[in-house]
Amino acid sequence: MQVHDQSIRSLRWTQTLVLEVGTPRALTRTSTQVIDDMGRWRSDFVDLARSASQAEPIEFRGRYAFDGVALSTFDSRGSGTIRGYENDRRTVLAVDCWWGRQVDPTGHRSLPEILLESTDLRIERFSDRHLPILACSAELGPLLASVEVEVDTGHGFAPRSIWIRDRLIRIPYDHFEVEAFEHVGGVWLPSRGTLATRKFQPTPEQTAALTAALDARSLPLHPATLDAATVASYHAALQDAFHHSEAPSLPMVPVLSIEAHYASVNEPIDRSAFDATYPREFLILDTLRDRVKKAGTDEWLPNSAPPRAVP
Repeated sequence: MQVHDQSIRSLRWTQTLVLEVGTPRALTRTSTQVIDDMGRWRSDFVDLARSASQAEPIEFRGRYAFDGVALSTFDSRGSGTIRGYENDRRTVLAVDCWWGRQVDPTGHRSLPEILLESTDLRIERFSDRHLPILACSAELGPLLASVEVEVDTGHGFAPRSIWIRDRLIRIPYDHFEVEAFEHVGGVWLPSRGTLATRKFQPTPEQTAALTAALDARSLPLHPATLDAATVASYHAALQDAFHHSEAPSLPMVPVLSIEAHYASVNEPIDRSAFDATYPREFLILDTLRDRVKKAGTDEWLPNSAPPRAVP
């Protein structure tokens, strides 16, 4: 898995995301993107948002450009920002999420790095496709997670499925699924996939059942430590309360779909591809340098906006 991940050094591709699939609020985002081996990234996107009250979709165009230091963004509404990078590739769901590059929201570790750094990495089980599913515990930002990955041994050991679960209640908050691969430049890359997200929203009866099962084991609802014995006791309580290995959950949003097409893999990319360029008529706020470029000018001025009141 680590060899597969490290074999992807630079990439050019186009992708189409569809959010709220099958609903009147469906949003389609088509983008052309590029990443390099220095962690730089650029995305030029077109959003088509649909509204139940309008027959034609509303179009928004914009750009993300990360030069390794600052992230520059703007869209067609006439304004933009320069700010620090905040794992935006995970937020906007670039295709590398499906091979595990954006699993860690704050530490920016790849999926193989997370697995190798864990103290309890194991083969959890085999999938219905007879592929091994690796599992481990990991801290992913504020989430104490159980990470599971189905490894596709027939496609260069690329991830086929990735689950990010709550370590205690086992809900799969994120489930990335690769539905098809494309072989490009000697590397297997995801060409079609889905993302399902779930949330814990128990009924009063389910909450009472879990509380009773935890009380029977003298376990708090939110344990201060997650040692192996506490986790095992908590999972036993889940079985008692719900007769299932995970707590009940509901979809957070409808399943999201992605389709990607690759232009090049591991070809040189000039750093100018990641430079910030803005339409002159846009208002741009630079939060890193506390300055502003007003619409219709090329001059940068100190930001004169008053400080926001602290509530």
